[in-house]
Amino acid sequence: LSLHDALPICEAESPLLCEIYALTAAVSDIKSVRRSFLTGKDEAFALNCVSGVGDLDSKKLVSIVYGSKSISEILKGTSLEELSDYADGEFTEFEMYLDNLITQKAVSHKSDIYGSDAVVAYYYGKMAEIKNVRIILSGILGGVDKEIISKRVREIYV
Repeated sequence: LSLHDALPICEAESPLLCEIYALTAAVSDIKSVRRSFLTGKDEAFALNCVSGVGDLDSKKLVSIVYGSKSISEILKGTSLEELSDYADGEFTEFEMYLDNLITQKAVSHKSDIYGSDAVVAYYYGKMAEIKNVRIILSGILGGVDKEIISKRVREIYV
C-alpha cells in the first residue's frame, strides 16, 4: 500500500504531492499529540489536534503517547514506517528527517517529463534551499557553533 493509495482526501494529480501531503500531515499529528502530552493537556484535547488523514490511526496514536509507549510501534508495517526511527526523538531531528525525506523524494521525481511531479520537486527543492539559508543565517546571528549549524542544515535538491 503506497501513501498515495492511503489518501482518498488527496485529489492532486501528482503522486509526489500526495506523498508529501501524507508525510507532512502524519508528522504534524505526531508532533501535536506529543506536545499536547508534554504540556499536560488531556487526551480529548490531543484528539482535537490531529487531522486524522492517511494511514495514521489518530485514536491509537493518542493512546500510545498518553500511555508513554513508543510511537514507532504504530508506524511499523504502515506506509509511514520510514518515520518510525525518528518519531519518538527530538522534534528538531524529526523535522529535519522529514525535510530530508521530502527532498529525497523530490530528487527522484525531478526528471519526470510527464505530469506535474517535476514542478512539485523543483518547488520543494527551492524551499529546502531557502530553509538552509535561514538556518545558517539565524545560527550565525545567534552565535551558534558552526558544527551545530552544519548538523541542522538539510539535504539539498541537486
